Amino acid sequence: CAMCGETFENPWLFNLTVHRRSHTGEKPYRCPHCPYACAQSSKITRHLKTH
Repeated sequence: CAMCGETFENPWLFNLTVHRRSHTGEKPYRCPHCPYACAQSSKITRHLKTH
């Protein structure tokens, strides 16, 4: 990561993209039922089960 220097063993770009969101605050996954938003698709899937 150019922002913090963290390295990733897995070369997949996805991991770095999700990690960068921790620096930028980007939360592209939004719940259609409440104000909840998150940076990872797996977390929105888990959250939707609460409704």
